[in-house]
Amino acid sequence: MKKFSFIVIIFLMGLFSVIEVKAASLVNNSYCEDALDTDGEPVQICHFVFDVEGTVTYNQNSLSLTLTNVIIKSIQVNDGWYYTKVQDNLYTFETSNSTLTGHVEMATIVFQKINEAEECSIYYSCDWTKIDRSCSIFEGNYYGVSGNIITKFEYEKECLKPVCKDYGDGTYSDKDGNLVNKNEYEKQCLPHYCEIIDDIYYGKSGNIVTEEIYQKECSTQPSYSCEIIGDVYYSSNGDIITKSEYEKECLKLVCKDYGDGTYSNKDGNLVNKNEYEKQCLPHYCEIIDDIYYGKDGNVVTEEIYQNECENVSLYICEVINGVYYGKTGNRVSYLEYQKECNTHSCEILSDGTYFDVNGNIVTAQEYEISCGSGIDNPQTGRAGISLFLVLLGGFISGLILVIVKNNMKIYRL
Repeated sequence: MKKFSFIVIIFLMGLFSVIEVKAASLVNNSYCEDALDTDGEPVQICHFVFDVEGTVTYNQNSLSLTLTNVIIKSIQVNDGWYYTKVQDNLYTFETSNSTLTGHVEMATIVFQKINEAEECSIYYSCDWTKIDRSCSIFEGNYYGVSGNIITKFEYEKECLKPVCKDYGDGTYSDKDGNLVNKNEYEKQCLPHYCEIIDDIYYGKSGNIVTEEIYQKECSTQPSYSCEIIGDVYYSSNGDIITKSEYEKECLKLVCKDYGDGTYSNKDGNLVNKNEYEKQCLPHYCEIIDDIYYGKDGNVVTEEIYQNECENVSLYICEVINGVYYGKTGNRVSYLEYQKECNTHSCEILSDGTYFDVNGNIVTAQEYEISCGSGIDNPQTGRAGISLFLVLLGGFISGLILVIVKNNMKIYRL
């Protein structure tokens, strides 16, 4: 077995064997030990460790090595540490932590002797410094204005400072990106039509106007009955309303589910949900007001209804002659068939239906929590891929059928 020992001389710059910073101290307790490498060659393993009493704000160590008849075989950093080779035998070691405290194990370096017949030595010096990481990102960690690690959400507020943003947690930013209360956010960031706020007049287009123009534009609102001026919607009485309210009152869209608990019937009039479903939705194997609807949604006799619908369970989640049947056996659209009968994990259908990682229908916010940020486009995302796979499967099935039929004909000959 080969035997040898290194001559190790620890040379520290200045007084860095013990560094004192405002009642805190950092002591260098690095040590080396002889060992055999996996290939049986003798090596010396040096552990760079430090003990901190209190807390110090250093986060970078510059390590300079002077090697005689020795090479570096490997460098292994501990968790939370990263190193960069600046030049030959000069390295910087950085930690993602903002401060150092307690027992700090920075790195382990394995040295190997080049020529056994020659003497060898290792000189090193280390210099601790602090890198200001205020409002920066380092190795997946976000740092705030104080240089401390914060969340990505807090980083956005403190450092990116997006303007006029509702963060959704009760905090808001104004036009300069500064955090403000809700009232100030609405004052600075939301449009104001025909309003007076802090003696400032806003006209019908949301611009700041004189009192005279305000009186002219906003005191004659009935003249704007059911009109759209710019991005401003007016009701039949000339009041400023939302786009949804404008559609209900002025456009009177037929058979519309507005998504807020209101619906319109076949004439565009607002009705309750039951009346909307009765007039506007297809009915498969249902009896409504003594009217019988068959499996295709047509009005049929009671006898035909019994024949078609008593075995409706036979059609559960099936596709028969291009007709889709849902989980209750009723005829449904292709989209409803996808929702009820296919498994969806982290998908968004073309109607804006979100599925979490377990295939449950959830809100957009719950989708982001379950599946991560970055929502697929409903028109081009996974739903589109699923449709493509269905069509491809159908094409392949048809091709196989043609081949089988042709083979059968040849066999008969």
